[in-house]
Amino acid sequence: MHLTPMAIYDALCRGSQLCYSDWVITVGGSREVTGDYGESAWEARVWLRVPGAEALEEYSGITRSLARTLFKRIVGRDFEFVDTLGIDSPHPAEGYSLVEVLDHLEWEGRLPLVASEEQGPRWEAFAKLSVEDPSACLALFDRHGRYRELQSGFWASLRCERYDGATGQWYRRVDLVDREHS
Repeated sequence: MHLTPMAIYDALCRGSQLCYSDWVITVGGSREVTGDYGESAWEARVWLRVPGAEALEEYSGITRSLARTLFKRIVGRDFEFVDTLGIDSPHPAEGYSLVEVLDHLEWEGRLPLVASEEQGPRWEAFAKLSVEDPSACLALFDRHGRYRELQSGFWASLRCERYDGATGQWYRRVDLVDREHS
């Protein structure tokens, strides 16, 4: 198994213990915390056993950002392959839906991955490859960070681009608005 943020997040969600080299991630117990907006909340405790350290490191909450943090802590760098993990849902007090946040991040060009679909058999196969063989998944993309399956029509972009099957062109949503206003 390759260690990826997705593999870590999956183990956290299942409450499974994940061992990688001499590092061990364990989910166990919960604690009361004060949320980002001053509300009381309960979060799962996540423990990290660091090789050679006497004490465990403690983290709170099972989030995608924590999975990325743990990956970086263990490996010593950010994940450099195709990150299919997605983003955490916004806090209800923020008043935005996940779709609105995704649209905003795509608009700003800050999404690590945009794909034609994020569920279904083609997505599942793509996400599975990103975990089982990160190098092979990254190799699917051309030098512009684009990948397209001719038979199925599935596409993905590492640069916040979308593919228009009718024109055969890649574009950024922000470029469409710029064209409409000029």
